Amino acid sequence: MKYKLIGDFSGNSYKYYLKETTDISGLLFNLQFTGYEEIQKNYHLFRSEYESFMLTYTISGDSNMIYDGKYYHVVPDSLMFLDCMNNHEHWANPQGYKIYFIHVYSPTLKNFCKYIQSLASPVIPTNNDSIGFCDFVKEAHKSIAEGTFTQEKFSEQLYKVLLKLKTLVEKNTKKPLYAPDYINKLILYISTHYTQKLTLNSCAEYINVSPTYLESVFSKYTGFPLAKYVANFRFEKSKYLLITTNDPISKIAQNVGLEDSQVLIRLFKRNLGITPLTYRKQHEKEVTYGKE
Repeated sequence: MKYKLIGDFSGNSYKYYLKETTDISGLLFNLQFTGYEEIQKNYHLFRSEYESFMLTYTISGDSNMIYDGKYYHVVPDSLMFLDCMNNHEHWANPQGYKIYFIHVYSPTLKNFCKYIQSLASPVIPTNNDSIGFCDFVKEAHKSIAEGTFTQEKFSEQLYKVLLKLKTLVEKNTKKPLYAPDYINKLILYISTHYTQKLTLNSCAEYINVSPTYLESVFSKYTGFPLAKYVANFRFEKSKYLLITTNDPISKIAQNVGLEDSQVLIRLFKRNLGITPLTYRKQHEKEVTYGKE
């Protein structure tokens, strides 16, 4: 597994980790870990090559995700269904967000996950959680806390939830949440060229649309004007570098495409009310994982 996390959670967050079990029958959906999280603005996750499937329901707030090369704006009352073997990057918006989630493994889930994503997307609107995912997860948490949890009972309940998800997607999902190809192309371009100068005109030229059109349509799919999105992306990258490297502020500013360290300092003061060095000091003991 490849995994790096900059975590920022409220005290109400919690997780349950299950002892690893082996199901040679291939029949069970083995729960690996689950929890409830109140994620705050300083959260950024990078993960891939993890033999697990994640289902996450967003209760409130919103976030951003790049999954398998495409960008998604994750809004409340939506369910993320991801194959964690694929590259995914997930970060919070300034107001944060609240979620219930499970990580589960079964070889049968790979085909089902592909099927759901082929009809909808990795982010699925759930019509006020009509599939009952949150109640199902809370019941699992209760049984774990009480010591009555079994993978067999969990599998039976999850199967019912997945059937409801299948029905919901087949009957009701008419408009996927993912952005069109030209927006995804630009998102990936920004993610690999953010160290360079990026303007509305240069980005519009790259995807062969007019600057006026790009300015109007970009925020529709990402929730941000282009300039704000680029600034946020650079800000997230700078937070990551501050915690995971010992590079000086001037080098970090250069590495994320900013003119100088003063621009980076202003960016941090505007978003967090503190300097980059203060941010680094506050998070110097924060755990960052990198496991292969």
